[in-house]
Amino acid sequence: MNEQTQNAVFAYLIDEIAACQRRQKELLADNRDDEAKFEKIRTNVFDIFKTVLSVAIRTVKSGSSAEIKDFFLQKTEQIPANWKIAYAKAAEHGDVEKMHYESIKLEAIAEIRETFETIWGDK
Repeated sequence: MNEQTQNAVFAYLIDEIAACQRRQKELLADNRDDEAKFEKIRTNVFDIFKTVLSVAIRTVKSGSSAEIKDFFLQKTEQIPANWKIAYAKAAEHGDVEKMHYESIKLEAIAEIRETFETIWGDK
């Protein structure tokens, strides 16, 4: 298992969490509460997947990089499945606000997955 790769993914997630929190504070200072809420949602998604990566590393007994990668990528499909359902239900009911919240989550996970695959590669 390449610890350097794990650390690079953690660093990416931690940096994104910090950037989202910084933007959230700036938006709150400008009395832009709605936009600050959007950054809070992004922060939560990045934090969830930082935890998922920790769990993957701890639970994959073999320490196999491929198994950790598979575990993480499986969760990037499994967890957002509920967000997709929530988005569809919101669209059904014309709830534009809820649709926007769910789309923020889905955009964040797409970004996480893409960056994870770039950093992790075939390791």
